[in-house]
Amino acid sequence: KKPRGGREFFSEIPWQKADGKVFYADIQLVRFSSASEDSIQAIFTDVTERKAQLERFRQLLTEKETLAEAQSQIMISLDQQGRILEFNRSMIAALGYEKRHLANRQLMTLISPGRKEALEAMLARSFSGETIRDFETEFVKKSGETTTVSLDLIPIRGKSDEEVTHVVAVGCDTTGQSKLIRELTAAKKEVEELYEELRDAYKELKETQDELVRQEKLAATGELAAGVAHEIRNP
Repeated sequence: KKPRGGREFFSEIPWQKADGKVFYADIQLVRFSSASEDSIQAIFTDVTERKAQLERFRQLLTEKETLAEAQSQIMISLDQQGRILEFNRSMIAALGYEKRHLANRQLMTLISPGRKEALEAMLARSFSGETIRDFETEFVKKSGETTTVSLDLIPIRGKSDEEVTHVVAVGCDTTGQSKLIRELTAAKKEVEELYEELRDAYKELKETQDELVRQEKLAATGELAAGVAHEIRNP
């Protein structure tokens, strides 16, 4: 292809070596003009290893996302301003929004008002380089209902390996677990109240038994005293 404007660049073009092996190269075509003729110089840069590394990286990301989808885990990537950069299908399914309504949206617009301050504090710590585990927050669905989510906040550093450029939030819907915990707590309270009632009833029964025993002892003592008096009077 003849370069236009003097230069043209092509990326990751496959080539075949004499031994049949395929390699990939970036090619820059440079045109030289002189009074007598025009010529084109092709500059090849072998990028086979770079392409392989990128493919491995993409595959790793795909595997992780597939695993997350299989586990119904929510995945969100956030920038330093708290905007949603990327998210997975589980995020869409959990909240009921369309994809276009989540892209570049401020995360805090999806959080219950009473939970925003705590989440902002956790995000600040994560952007400072700290990994946050099992942080529980509450999302508001498109329907207006709320869902409880337990999140891990993982800081991701840029090329310089110094500044945290974004945070990945990975978590799962724990609404069902929270409901079960509330039900168990209520059941525990009910059992404790029943135990208190039984304990009070047992205490009352014990006091009644003690009173009956005391009365029986008094009656027996009275009978014994009467018998002794009779014997004294009638030897």
